[in-house]
Amino acid sequence: PMDDIFCGTSIFVTGASGFVGKSVLFNQIRRNFPKRLRKVVVVEGDITEDYFGMSYKNLIRVLEETSVVFHCAAAVRFNERLKKAANHNMSGVRRMIKLCHWMPNLKAFLHCATAYVNADKPGQKIAEKLSETKLDAHKL
Repeated sequence: PMDDIFCGTSIFVTGASGFVGKSVLFNQIRRNFPKRLRKVVVVEGDITEDYFGMSYKNLIRVLEETSVVFHCAAAVRFNERLKKAANHNMSGVRRMIKLCHWMPNLKAFLHCATAYVNADKPGQKIAEKLSETKLDAHKL
């Protein structure tokens, strides 16, 4: 089934050097489609820059060829300075979505977001609720 889903697609993965990106890209391809590893093209970029700091040539190629985006790039340190974390994790997503608007062949956008919370007691239940905050995300 996965072969059918991704047959003929060009996948753009951000954060490919991180834990999730490595798992999505290299481990799954190596395990399930080893011959396709030779088709992987590494594009250097920076999530904090417009167009991810890609060269014009790479940007055009990504825009024209991409049909699936796995956005896995993020700042993941718990002690990261808020401004830096926001630039990576909020503004980076905004930049990626903006880029996706220019992809004529885009069929799917998958975003990896925070998927856990930290609890220090075994069996402790963490309520899923949104807390009020004095901060305005748009002003960060």
